Amino acid sequence: MKRHAISGFTLIELLVVISIIAILIAILLPALAAARQAADKVVCAANLRSNAQAMITYAQESNLQFPATPGPLPGYLFDNFPGNPYYWYLGQTANTVIKDWYGGGYPGSYGALVANDCGNPLACMWLLVLDGHTVPQTFICPSDPIALAPSLLYIPKNPGAGGAYGNFCVTATVAATDGSIYTGVGESYSIAYPWQTTPTTGAEPIGNWWMDNSLANEPLMCDMAPADKQNGIVTSTPLADDSAGSVVFSCGNHDGTGENVVFGDDHVVWENNPYCGQHHDNIFTMDVIEPPTTDDQTLWYDQIGIGEGATPYFTTTPALPQQQPFDTVMVPVRNTTSAVW
Repeated sequence: MKRHAISGFTLIELLVVISIIAILIAILLPALAAARQAADKVVCAANLRSNAQAMITYAQESNLQFPATPGPLPGYLFDNFPGNPYYWYLGQTANTVIKDWYGGGYPGSYGALVANDCGNPLACMWLLVLDGHTVPQTFICPSDPIALAPSLLYIPKNPGAGGAYGNFCVTATVAATDGSIYTGVGESYSIAYPWQTTPTTGAEPIGNWWMDNSLANEPLMCDMAPADKQNGIVTSTPLADDSAGSVVFSCGNHDGTGENVVFGDDHVVWENNPYCGQHHDNIFTMDVIEPPTTDDQTLWYDQIGIGEGATPYFTTTPALPQQQPFDTVMVPVRNTTSAVW
């Protein structure tokens, strides 16, 4: 009887095949990652456009004013963190939360404003959710490494009472009320600072840029402004009209490669750097370069907390608009690595 030799792969042939597969994977993975990043940018842009359209709809119902809670009181800066109205409590309806934010005081009185009720950019965006113009999902960028899930509108374990969260349900106070800790929820975007410079009495009024004028060059909302200089591109000398010193830095949502920005006529643009303000200024302003040359120099120095004649200093507090040389500043800001507001 003849014996037939059993054919098969030799060890060398098997290693060659494995090597070819490994090479193909190495070639395809970057392409797949790039495709995923491109898809995330598209989803992010769609979110921003949807939110801008919700803002325009809101304005048409609110005397052309974009959503804005009362501005900071005299002597106070805006709140650069999530927070709830001063007398917020479990069981409030969305409508009551809105009235508290606009009127101040405890529910039913809507009395004098308190600092806790004023100057919160996140509260402005949350009004769109409370008013039913959009949903929390539209505030989550799929490339955001920090805010991984949308906020909840109603308080868990108490749905029957219709209790609405005060502000994106990411504060320690809210987390403690039902025994849960909401890690990773929140929102991924910043808005143009809505208010004017601090008046001598009352809360800051909204600026004329925070009206639905359909200005094509007016940035309204963008990927979360960074509170640090992570992902920065260091340059040897400050660029022209560089309100960020010698560093150009982008949002951390897209690995520091750039940010989506939506403008007043609801068109969205992918920007590789933050020089996309009305006059191509840096919308992620953190530094103070020089004092203004106008007559309001004393007020300007008072607002940034230094005496007249002092040398401007670096701060992670965004400089407010209407302070030369800036015209657009996105708030709030968040640390792109530690998640600290």
